[in-house]
Amino acid sequence: MLKRVKSVSMLLFLMAASTGSMNAVSAPAIASSNAIEQQTETCKGVVKDAMGETVIGASVVVKGTTNGTITGIDGDFTLSGVSEGSILVISYVGYVTQEVKFNGQPLNVILKEDSQTLEEVVVVGYGVQKKANLTGAVATVNAKALESRPVSSVSAAIAGQMPGVTAIQSSGAPGSQAADM
Repeated sequence: MLKRVKSVSMLLFLMAASTGSMNAVSAPAIASSNAIEQQTETCKGVVKDAMGETVIGASVVVKGTTNGTITGIDGDFTLSGVSEGSILVISYVGYVTQEVKFNGQPLNVILKEDSQTLEEVVVVGYGVQKKANLTGAVATVNAKALESRPVSSVSAAIAGQMPGVTAIQSSGAPGSQAADM
């Protein structure tokens, strides 16, 4: 009888152990099925300036990530993998950077001009440089000085009006006033 009790208790022990191990195996499966996954959507929108003109090439980036795009020819953008409630950072040279919260609806962003940064840029003949980095002289010619000269080309009108600018006319033929600057 003692032998029989030992075998029954051993059988109950094994059943309890196997049941416990089954629960231990199934517990992670239950936990993973109850896990909350963050839903991502496709964010669409249009970027315009204060005058209502579309902004081509504006940068649209999800804040804190590298997920981003630029606006197309119509100022529109499409950005996938954006979760609702994310902050989008929209920036473009000459405009104030804006942060917009994505709520699942198409966005209509209006950028405001940043006049402070526009004053610090000087356009030169071969590119753009910051005013602080510009070395050398900057010269201007007013319109009255050009209007008073009886010439048929701009290069001939500028000749002798600005220091450091040389206009070389390769031909002396009448009407051929084009010059190399």
